[in-house]
Amino acid sequence: LDIFSCNLNSVERIDFRWYQSILRPLIQDIGHTVLVVSSWSDIICLQRTWCLGEVFYTADMNSKLEILMSSDDQKQMLYDLKRDVTAVLRRIQSIDIALSDTTNQSDKTSILSSLRYFNGIDLVNCRIQKSFREWMLLYVQQTLSSEDLDGDLVSQTELKLAVAELYQANNTYDQAEQGYLQCLAQLRTLHGNRHYTTLMCMRGLAEVYCAIGKLAAAEPLRMELLETAHSIGGPDSEDTLAATEELGMLYFAELKYDLARPLLKNCLELRRRVLGDTHPCTLQTLGNLADVHMKRGQYESAEPLLMQCLEGWNVYDNHHCEGSAALKSLVEVYRQQSKFDHAETLCKLRLDKLRAAVGLDHISYQQCVELLSSILQSQDKSELAESTYTDYIGELHHVIAEDNPTILATMVSLATLYLTNGKHVAAEELLGRCLSLRRQKLGNKHLDTLECVYKLGVYFTTRQRYEEAESMLTECVVGRKQVLGALDKRTREAAEQLAVVRTKLGGRRDGKENNEKDKSEELRKLMEETESTEETSDASSQKDLIVGSLEELQRITDLGLLYFSQGKYELAEPLFVDSLSLSRTKLGMTHIDTLTRLNNLGNLYLKQNRFDAAEPLYKECVDLLRTKLGSQHVSTMAAVNNLARVYDHLRKTDLAEQLYVECLCFRRDMFGNEHPDTLRTMHKLGVLYGSISSYTLAETFLNQCWLARKHTLGENHPDTECTKSSLDSIRSRMSSAVETKKSSKFAIGSKGFVKSNKVLPELLMVRSLL
Repeated sequence: LDIFSCNLNSVERIDFRWYQSILRPLIQDIGHTVLVVSSWSDIICLQRTWCLGEVFYTADMNSKLEILMSSDDQKQMLYDLKRDVTAVLRRIQSIDIALSDTTNQSDKTSILSSLRYFNGIDLVNCRIQKSFREWMLLYVQQTLSSEDLDGDLVSQTELKLAVAELYQANNTYDQAEQGYLQCLAQLRTLHGNRHYTTLMCMRGLAEVYCAIGKLAAAEPLRMELLETAHSIGGPDSEDTLAATEELGMLYFAELKYDLARPLLKNCLELRRRVLGDTHPCTLQTLGNLADVHMKRGQYESAEPLLMQCLEGWNVYDNHHCEGSAALKSLVEVYRQQSKFDHAETLCKLRLDKLRAAVGLDHISYQQCVELLSSILQSQDKSELAESTYTDYIGELHHVIAEDNPTILATMVSLATLYLTNGKHVAAEELLGRCLSLRRQKLGNKHLDTLECVYKLGVYFTTRQRYEEAESMLTECVVGRKQVLGALDKRTREAAEQLAVVRTKLGGRRDGKENNEKDKSEELRKLMEETESTEETSDASSQKDLIVGSLEELQRITDLGLLYFSQGKYELAEPLFVDSLSLSRTKLGMTHIDTLTRLNNLGNLYLKQNRFDAAEPLYKECVDLLRTKLGSQHVSTMAAVNNLARVYDHLRKTDLAEQLYVECLCFRRDMFGNEHPDTLRTMHKLGVLYGSISSYTLAETFLNQCWLARKHTLGENHPDTECTKSSLDSIRSRMSSAVETKKSSKFAIGSKGFVKSNKVLPELLMVRSLL
């Protein structure tokens, strides 16, 4: 290729577009790229711009990549994989074409300009790294199937462990889980429980369990890893600190924040002492501890941690993605505290730093632009939010092609913002342009192309242009089914939308109103239609595999949550019911994910004002959460608050008061008097007292809430105005009528509170404070 086809010696005289228009098609026509590695210990080709560029084009054109090396290098590679596959994966992960070199510097400039202009450097690096991992996985599997390892159980097991880790690196978790389970049993027998290889296998299996949601299965592994690391290396060793943080983050995922916080706090103190304040591991723990505070609603505690974290990551030149994650969390903290000016200023400063450090087309810069636009939109500065995107796209046009993934992704975000702001014509034009460019660059079946097709289909539906919507959504369903399978949540999402459109069209043609039964029947026909295009045996086995897995359970849940967030409650309900039923069967009644799904269904019924249906769900959820997490837990109190709202709507005011008071006492102790959750409960309790003519109590609670909201949110904030309106209404009613004996029904010692010895002291305390 280099010698006979391209004449690379004269490349400096060729425009940078030559790589896209000439070299890329040549690699596709040849269809087979061979990479010769001269030394495994120092792979020179991974440092050369020409080599990495050709590897990328090989992957981009779906050509075959083959790597050749000497027998000695093959043995060394297998030895390194058996000894520490994580170190090998780190070598692959460190591949960065921007840091590579060429003999002629103008070659590198030209190649990088081409790749940046048409593709983006981040995408290029990811594709190159994935190509090497896939080749390595295939090579190890071929080695395992050879006869050379017959009888060598240790080598076989160690290579099987490497295969499991490679599957995990490629996010193929089913194969990774099976591989880790087989290896762990063998390694415990071969090496014992404290051997390094056994511990690495145990850690990998725990990571896979966390990735696929099997948190209960991961917990004993994490605890064993921590106990072993502590006994071997002591409390200050890096292995012990890593195991401590991993167990803390597992508790975080299980919503056990009271268990997670002390572990992460201890880990942070030790890492600061051992590694220093700006070490990457210290900064990672800082961010994790801040996440715990955020989940508990302790934004004032999270804010300084995230500021330290962001400042720490700014020291490093190659950790922009980590800095972006810290920025996103800090912006969310400011958003929750209504400190929009702080968030806006922070984003603008970050953009200035990223512009100088990595350039406009870097993923971190793009994410920061999206954050800034969202903050402006939150302040009702819609014109500024839109101009943030349009200005950014205009700047990008000067440095990269219009069909570059960075520009296209930003255009889709801008189109979505246009739809939010009611600018339908501008949104349609922009989505149409994105779709056309993605068809040309990526093809009709690429997921990014299908995303544009879906968004246009949804847009046409909202505009009642059902024929155009049907065409787009049909293309999306067929394309996603081929790429993702009929049961993927994105396929089902498009199928659900298409069923709605076809039902609308059917009703229009028949001259009758459609109903939910018509939509369900249309969806059933549609799913049967899509599934029938696959071979029966393959479809059946795939359905049995996926439906029975936790992955499908999560997909159903996610799709239900998507519809719920869009206000499509009639579509969300069957998905919530199915996910709850599957979760009860597969995870058990007391699993935290089951309780979350139970709460989801209750929230749906609450939104639909179906209070009788919501009541038993919330009662069951509260009882199980009290047993599982305890009464003094954030998640338990959230469920208690929801149940109180249902009782309030059902006019069961004695029960509603009891739960509101319990929730208010907890939130005051946990979050403070001016936390948004505390004030929401205070407002609800004040309104409740007003509804049963207990005007003195109502005025006291609403006045406290109004003063606190005015102080924290400002006088013109919608929440402040809502509380002020309720307070004015109560005072007006107080001035026109004397409070009646009706409120005595809720006096201390009434029937509603005798049964609850726990809440009675809290209620007495609240009323005594008043």
